Amino acid sequence: MRALKRPEGLNVIPLIDVMLVLLAIVLTISTFISQGTIAVTLPEASCEETSTPLTPFEITITQDNRLHVNGTPIAFEALEASLASVLLQTPIVLRSDAQSAFGTFVKVMDILKAKGYTQVRIMVKDHE
Repeated sequence: MRALKRPEGLNVIPLIDVMLVLLAIVLTISTFISQGTIAVTLPEASCEETSTPLTPFEITITQDNRLHVNGTPIAFEALEASLASVLLQTPIVLRSDAQSAFGTFVKVMDILKAKGYTQVRIMVKDHE
């Protein structure tokens, strides 16, 4: 019986097929990237300032995961009780130290969401 002779060398045809598919994907994606933003004309609105603006309610999370409400330290369990007297329209300003645990931030956000607060602002440092 005779053994079949194997061709010497590397078959590059499948490699060329894969490269052509990758090239097609890159060209397709690059057309989406080059378009940039969607052009939209924003509407104008006039708003009247209310005579008694609401003062923001500040919640601060320190580096060691302690809570402060309007500058006063409180226990985490007392946060819900301190929010009981705050109107839902009141802006909530949330400050969290960069070294604090993310879980503490998430717990505070969950409490605010459960209470129905929608005016939540997260304070960050400006990038200079």
